Amino acid sequence: MGCSDREACLMAGISHTALYDYCNNNPEYTDRKETLKTNPVLQAKRIQLHDLTNNDSQIAQKVIERKEGKKLEVAGPGGGALMLNFNGVGNGPSSS
Repeated sequence: MGCSDREACLMAGISHTALYDYCNNNPEYTDRKETLKTNPVLQAKRIQLHDLTNNDSQIAQKVIERKEGKKLEVAGPGGGALMLNFNGVGNGPSSS
């Protein structure tokens, strides 16, 4: 995610020694770890998460819109109820 090993350990809740021991026992992981550190999508997500945790309301709104979609609110005159007239279209009684 573009962070240092120490930062990654802190986020994962493990000790720095545990990471190095794991890397020594699993050499293929070291390459994967370096790839993940340089992945731009992960870096962008890390920045977005950082902004969100720092109460950036614009980022929060974008996250909500992406996850839930934009919602449309419709109101009538003065913000009151919106009255719709379909001229007899639908299941209600016909005006003819």
